Amino acid sequence: MKSTSTLFLFAMLFSSFSASSQLIVNEVSANIFSDLVEVKNVSNAPLDISTYWICSFPDYEQFSTLTIECEEIKGGGFVLEPGELITISGHDLGAADGEVGIYTDDQFSNPDYIISYVQYGSAGHEREDEAVAAGVWTAGEFAPTPNFNGGHTLAYDGSGITASDWFDSTLPSPCIENVTSIHEIAAATGMVIYPNPVVDKLCVETFEMGTVFITDIKGAVVVEFEKKSPVEIIQLSDLQPGLYIARLGGEALRFRKD
Repeated sequence: MKSTSTLFLFAMLFSSFSASSQLIVNEVSANIFSDLVEVKNVSNAPLDISTYWICSFPDYEQFSTLTIECEEIKGGGFVLEPGELITISGHDLGAADGEVGIYTDDQFSNPDYIISYVQYGSAGHEREDEAVAAGVWTAGEFAPTPNFNGGHTLAYDGSGITASDWFDSTLPSPCIENVTSIHEIAAATGMVIYPNPVVDKLCVETFEMGTVFITDIKGAVVVEFEKKSPVEIIQLSDLQPGLYIARLGGEALRFRKD
């Protein structure tokens, strides 16, 4: 049976984590397409995160300078409604070993400003001490690195500040709650494509199988292929820069080729 002091300490840690958290890192992907970070507004009010910062030492970017790959509420931009998720690109991550921290200001060595954190691959990253002091991470812990290049992501289970609260997800779920089965993805969303804009490789995610058609804005088919798994990678390096549409069944999503 846990002692009263142990229970009190746990309650204080959880209370500190809950009180300080407004925005959390929810899913991380560092692979051959693009480095992606999904964040979630866990506060009870709309949250403008455009002035917040993301840190993976030595890289720091303000959210307003990053690209929104997808958002739950279309057109919301960097203003997130309570519970809303967005996925961003443009921030460099460590492919095998790294950290991701969210700050409300650019005072990165001050624990008063870090509100969410995860490290993977090893402990002792540059901002671990600040995260521990802020009550958003547990000292010396790190999540195992997922098989990023195999399409896996590092996903958060929704509560807690330990490495065990993160898992290797074989089912990436940008802009929907993290899932453990493809049936959850099918119930939550339709087709998802990323990165957008794309340079050479486009990832298409959906439970639906069939022929994916890539058309130009005039409707001419420029690429087609059979989708046989939940996550497929399309090679588009031969396409000319411009606007295109990915079509599968009754869904159509526009993207830009750079």
